[in-house]
Amino acid sequence: MLKAKEKLDFAGVMIPETEKKYLQDTAKRRGITLTDLMLNGGRLFAEFSDEFFKTMEKISAATKLSIPQVINQIFLVYMAKDEATLKELKSSDTYRLAFQYDEGGLIRGDRLFDLVFNEHLTAIKDLHKRWEKNRKKRPKQELVLNEKDESILSDLATAITQIQASV
Repeated sequence: MLKAKEKLDFAGVMIPETEKKYLQDTAKRRGITLTDLMLNGGRLFAEFSDEFFKTMEKISAATKLSIPQVINQIFLVYMAKDEATLKELKSSDTYRLAFQYDEGGLIRGDRLFDLVFNEHLTAIKDLHKRWEKNRKKRPKQELVLNEKDESILSDLATAITQIQASV
């Protein structure tokens, strides 16, 4: 949203007529102006780290979907899994992981990715090590997993499926 007394500068944008109608309808449905819709979309793309954007471009090319459609699909899957986890287990790491702060403020972009990736990788390695140890001790007994282990395995299976689908 535009700030009340913010100075405006003209930036003309050419939009195909079919796209303009779609954007106008979307803005109206959401109760915002076309300008705000376009500014929000531009800001969203501007916030992407270069690495994230490159990854979205690769997935977009592989799936023949637009980058916003790719992000929407991935985010919907993520949200659905998180909501299911919250419903059943009454807790989730999503918000703890997504909204980490340090002395510089909110941790974002590649730095956030690296922090979450390394934490998750450590947990997966620990799970794998325990699984191997348990398998050697009792080859015919199943490993009992806790809720975090199941979440990690589910995330891993989803990631593998997504990678296989994009290759």
